[in-house]
Formats: sequence, structure tokens, C-alpha cells
Amino acid sequence: MIMLVEKWLAGKKKPVVESNISEWRRTVCGDLTSVFRRYSGEAYPFPESLKRDEVVEQIHKAKFKGKANGGQPLKSKEIEAFDLRAFQEPGTRPSCPLAYELEVNADRRGDKLTITMEAGNKRFGPQSLGSPFNAYFYKGGDLVSRAYACRAGDAPVLDEFEVTGSYHVRVDGPNGFMREFRCTGSEPKVRVAANASGDEILIQVANQGSMELSVGAKDESYGLSAQQHQLPQGKTGKYRVSTRDTHGWYDFSVVIGDLRYRYAGRIETGKWSVTDPSMA
Repeated sequence: MIMLVEKWLAGKKKPVVESNISEWRRTVCGDLTSVFRRYSGEAYPFPESLKRDEVVEQIHKAKFKGKANGGQPLKSKEIEAFDLRAFQEPGTRPSCPLAYELEVNADRRGDKLTITMEAGNKRFGPQSLGSPFNAYFYKGGDLVSRAYACRAGDAPVLDEFEVTGSYHVRVDGPNGFMREFRCTGSEPKVRVAANASGDEILIQVANQGSMELSVGAKDESYGLSAQQHQLPQGKTGKYRVSTRDTHGWYDFSVVIGDLRYRYAGRIETGKWSVTDPSMA
């Protein structure tokens, strides 16, 4: 909220900067201005006001209720029958544009998996947002958690995870951004990268092995058609996943033998979108 006040005062030619807000906090937090849109006289329906007397009456009656009883542990059958969708309101809502250009990719070399994290500034220029990232490394029965922050337009942040045989690393960012890198057996000699290109995700697969590979792209949430390609040895294949029909949202896995890399999130174009349709 203080950053919003800073922005407002700067617009009035009275710049004031709160020195107690750290650079890290300015990188990972917004200033709330993205919720505003230009107004051209459109008619917007307002929410129905609370019925004051009914609310006051409910508050008054609460005084005379008995103390709440402690809850009982759920039984296994109750947990299995639990439907999370019961807590999700159906339908979508307008969703404001966010100046994110987030990219996270992985590269396996020997016994190390290098994760590259970046917040770009090519699409939105000085309005571009930095981003926090959280990585989770599932290693046997242990869980390793690491946190990062990327400034918009800065050099990528790199980290390495020691992996032998199978591995599972997940990276989460804001607004549904997620990358999951998994291998459950013998890993093919490939390099996989997925990056936003317009309103599509461009998948690039470099076959560094000595045999032809079968490359699949499987939709996980939005019902897009699956892709299957044959990639000769020594060649790089380029495949695209469109988000035109999903309001910028995507969720798919690249499958090559025992390797499965999953990519999810929303491509930001500067236009208003909707909340995640797969949750609707």
C-alpha cells in the first residue's frame, strides 16, 4: 500500500520514497496499480450492499451460542471421499494483466541438474515485474526447499541440484507459474527448453544422443490436442503450444521416454484475461 502511495504522489509531481522498503521487497511485491483499468463511462454492476440490520442481529445472537466443540480427526474413508471442488466457486472472473515475463528451464549434465530462473523485461519494459521462485527437490524421503528472487531484466539466477538416476524438482512462481522436472529411469540425452513466444509456448528439444527419439506434448488441464513427433539424432525440434483458446493459460508435459517435464502458468500479453479456467 505504501508503494501505491509512492506511485500516486509521483504522478502528482511530489515524489516520496519510503526508504524502509527493502530492494528485495520491491522486487517481489506489487504496488497494487495493476487492479486499475481505464474508465470510459461503462456501466459496471456494483455488489449488493450488506443488509445492516441482519448482520448486526447475527453478531448479537453469536453472544449466546455455546462454545465450539473440538473437531474430530477425519477417517480414511472421509478423506478419500473429500471433494476439493466443493470449496471452489464455479466460473471465471476478469483477471488483470500482470507484467510478468517468467522463464524457468532445466539442463541435466552428469550428476547435476541446473535450474535457470529469469524475469525478463523485453515485453513490458520499465513496467516489468521481478519475481520470487520457490524450488522443491524431492530426494528419497527428504524434501529440500530453496527460495530465490529475480529482478526484472537482470541476468538469470542459476542453481544446481545433485541428481543420480531418477529425480524430481519442482519450481513455483506467482499466478499459477509452475515448472516440474522429473525422470523416473534412464534419461535420454536431450536438452529441453520452453519459452513464451507471443501467445504460444515454444518448445525446443535438442536430441544429443545417437538414436531417434519420440517426443510427446501432453495437455494436463485444458483439453488441447496431444502432439507426437519423431526427432532424428543430432537434430533440434521446435514445437508450439497455443494459448489462444485458453485466455493465455497453459498446462502441459513434454514426455520423452522416462523424462517428463511439466510447464504451467499464464502468458502475459498486457491484455485483461480471466481467472484459471481449469479451476472453474
